[in-house]
Amino acid sequence: DFASKPLVKMGLELQSVDIAVAADDSAPEGGLDQPWSDRPFDLGILNYLDAELELNAVSLNIGRFRFAPISLGAILTNGVMTMGVTKTGVYGGQAKGTVAVDVSRPEPSYALRLDLLGVRAAPLLSDLVSFNALEGRMQARIDVRGRGDNLRAIMGSLGGAVDLLVQDGEIRNVNIANMVRTLGANVVSGWQANKAERTDLSELAGFFRIKNARASTD
Repeated sequence: DFASKPLVKMGLELQSVDIAVAADDSAPEGGLDQPWSDRPFDLGILNYLDAELELNAVSLNIGRFRFAPISLGAILTNGVMTMGVTKTGVYGGQAKGTVAVDVSRPEPSYALRLDLLGVRAAPLLSDLVSFNALEGRMQARIDVRGRGDNLRAIMGSLGGAVDLLVQDGEIRNVNIANMVRTLGANVVSGWQANKAERTDLSELAGFFRIKNARASTD
């Protein structure tokens, strides 16, 4: 029946799924700290069908990121796709949330709401932004939005908030207590990072507001 849009319904039960991420040849391999591509992509095909999808996998590998296990469902209607993620293991903890993609308008828009619970901070931050100086169990609530037809435009327009909590861990390469005790000498000699130093922490929390890809906190 071609009188209306095709409706696709699909349910997948998989073992291991590996998705390679094509990197920009001009940029070194790395995480989110590398330059964003301005190569446009076209998601217009989402306007030409409706869909209901369900995926369950023992493990899903996207580039360097591994999710095990993962369960997600997606509904696509009139160019708007909403995807929910539940029962997903990531970096020793769990993740759940929703992703919305709207291509019904000339400029696509995106929204992400994600809760992380009990994930290991050091490997996650290392893979994301090559930052491994913070260790502990991390909880985070992420609510961000962006728009555009390429990764650079999306990240450049990013807005929203991130609520972050790290517990029972350490800050590596620096001893803050010792730094405070010798504040005068440190001001004269500058920041002296030492890989042998550690600062234990029971709790570290911060709330970040994001506007036009810049995050700030009080």
